[in-house]
Amino acid sequence: MKRFFLTMGIATITFCASQYMLAQQPIEVATDSIRIILNKAKGGDSNAQNELGGWYYRGKHVKQSYEEAAQWWARAAKQGNVKAIGNLGLCYQMGNGVRKDSITAVKLYERSVKQGNQALLMQNEKLANAGNMFACMFMAHCYRNGIGTAKNLNKAAEFYAKTAQLNGVDAQRELALLYLNTHKDAEAVAWFEKAAENGDLSSTYYYGKLLYEGKGVKQDAQQGMIFLLKTAEAGFPMGQYMVAQAYFDGKGVMKNMEQGAEWMIKAANNGVVKAQYELAM
Repeated sequence: MKRFFLTMGIATITFCASQYMLAQQPIEVATDSIRIILNKAKGGDSNAQNELGGWYYRGKHVKQSYEEAAQWWARAAKQGNVKAIGNLGLCYQMGNGVRKDSITAVKLYERSVKQGNQALLMQNEKLANAGNMFACMFMAHCYRNGIGTAKNLNKAAEFYAKTAQLNGVDAQRELALLYLNTHKDAEAVAWFEKAAENGDLSSTYYYGKLLYEGKGVKQDAQQGMIFLLKTAEAGFPMGQYMVAQAYFDGKGVMKNMEQGAEWMIKAANNGVVKAQYELAM
């Protein structure tokens, strides 16, 4: 997956929903209960490890340590504990106890949901409806790909739009791609343009391509070529291929076979199969 999600606050309910009634019990019973959980966790019980991770994360019964929380959740996750998998995702999302990595966070959330953690999905949808940007992106991803729920492209577009309207460039690009793939070309053009203005290279390519071809917008090959050339010079492989074709065809630019060949070679070297085929022919 590409850089994909904005990292804003989110609280998973996988451990937060746990209710600890130890304070209502006699002190010796509470102490015994804590000791039992500790011993079970050390003995490899994944549920106890998940519980202990929650204690360390919040500083309950033990001194707070995000590092310890992440380690215990990682142990439980390795055994397939779906709640621990989601909680470990929280650590990666927030950068608590581990290096912040939103892509890894999303992968862990996705894995947890796929394995049956519906509570995590429901909590994210609630947060998304409240405007949380990370949750909006995650729910859009789930609805777009049918993760933990039925595939629903309209719902996916709805959640992408919440973040896109707040100038989230990843959401703008993904919303544009969703519109492009569902043949809503004019909407795709509008969002690709916004994302391109925000510096997204792939969106710059798509916006230039749609202008060049006159798809969803009045055709302007010369203007489209400006955007395509910008991506080609930045090393975007498909931009290099499109620029090569433009020079060969003399469309949007003066025909120049030598320039076309140079760009085609660059595209081929960057793995564009069509360019490799053209050169082979």
